[in-house]
Amino acid sequence: MHDSLSDPRFKGIEPFSSKVWLSSPTMHGEERKWVDEAIDTNWVSTVGKNIDETERQISEIVGTRYAVALSNGTAALHLATKLAAEKLYGQARPEKGTLQGKRVFCSDTTFDASINPVAYEDGEAVFIDTEYDTWNMSPEALKKAFELYPDTRLVVLAHLYGTPGKVNEIRKMPILESKEMAYLETRIPELMGVKKILDKYKNLVLNVRVGGTDWSSVFGMRRGINYTIYDIMTVSDCLKDVLNVFSRHNDYSVSGPVWEYFRAKKDMKFEEAPMSINKSLFKQQTLINDAVDGLLKELLLDRANGFIGKTIIHPTHIPYVNGMLSVTREVYEDALQVLGTSGGVIKSMSGNKMNEIGPHRCWAEKIVMRAKAYGVIEDESKYIDLFD
Repeated sequence: MHDSLSDPRFKGIEPFSSKVWLSSPTMHGEERKWVDEAIDTNWVSTVGKNIDETERQISEIVGTRYAVALSNGTAALHLATKLAAEKLYGQARPEKGTLQGKRVFCSDTTFDASINPVAYEDGEAVFIDTEYDTWNMSPEALKKAFELYPDTRLVVLAHLYGTPGKVNEIRKMPILESKEMAYLETRIPELMGVKKILDKYKNLVLNVRVGGTDWSSVFGMRRGINYTIYDIMTVSDCLKDVLNVFSRHNDYSVSGPVWEYFRAKKDMKFEEAPMSINKSLFKQQTLINDAVDGLLKELLLDRANGFIGKTIIHPTHIPYVNGMLSVTREVYEDALQVLGTSGGVIKSMSGNKMNEIGPHRCWAEKIVMRAKAYGVIEDESKYIDLFD
C-alpha cells in the first residue's frame, strides 16, 4: 500500500486532526418545511405538485421540454444509462439488459453508483485510467481504449469531487468555418484533410457543425431576416461541398448553420394553425413573425439537403429545431418498408409513391436515425404541437 505521508510530493502537508467527511446528510433552508408538507398532505409519493414544479423548473433551466425527478442519483444514473443504450442498440427483451454483450468505457476513480447501471443492463465495464490534473478520465487513455475496442459506443464519465472532467477533449464536435474552407481553390483539400483526421476518431465525433455566419463574413455578406443562408450563393456552395464530403453513406451527422435572428417572447403562437408549414412559408404567408418564420423556412431547407440538427443561438429556437426534425408517420413507414425489403421496387404503404429499395436505403437509414432522435408525428399538421 502506498504511504502518502512519505511521498515527497506531499512534504510539509499535515493530515487533518479529525476526519473530514466527503459527503454527509445536511439540511439547508426550507427542506424540512417541504418534507413536513408532503407528510401532512399525504403526498409521500412519486407524484405531487412539488415534484411537478421541480421538474418544470429544471426543464426550463436546462432548456428541454421535459424533466423527470427520481428518488436518488443512482436511479438517475441507471435511467440515463438505460436510455443511452436503447438509443444506441435498441430496446432489449424483458429478460435481457440493454447492454448485453456490449462494452462501456467507465471512469476508474468514482463511486460505484456510476458503474453499477452497466452491470444492471448486462454490459461489460472497461475502466479507463485517470489523469493527474482533475483525477477524472484521461482523454489519452480513452483514445487508446477506442483503438483496442473500436466498436464501443457508450462512455460513462464521472466528474469527481465537483471537478469536471476534460469533456471537450473527449467529446468531439468539430466546427467547419475557416476561410480556407470558404475559398474555392483550397476548400476540397481542406475538407478532405479534416475528414481524414476525424475518421481516426469517428466514435468520438458526435456531430460536424458548420459556420454559415463566418463564411458569410469572408465574402462581406450577412443574410437578412427575410431570406436564408442558401440564398447567399458563395456560402451555399460551401455547404454543398461539406455535405458532399461528410454525409456520404451517413458517415457523419452534419448540423445546419446558426440562424441569428430571434424574438425573445415565450408566448409566440400561431394565430391560426396551418395545415402545411412548408406550403405556407414558401407562399410567403406569415405564421408567427419574421424571425421565427425565417428559422422555420431555413430548417425546411436544412432538412431537405440532409442536415440534422442546427446550431442554436437563443433558447427560443430549441422547440422549433427539435420539432421540425421529427418525422411524419408516412415518411417513417416508407423508411421501414425500404429497410425491411430485400430488393426491387415496391408501392408505399400510403399508396402514393414507389419505394426503390436500393437507391432509397441510405435515405431510409437516415430517416430511422432521425426518428429515434426526434420522434414520429402523425402528419405535417402536428409539427405545431411540438413548438409549445
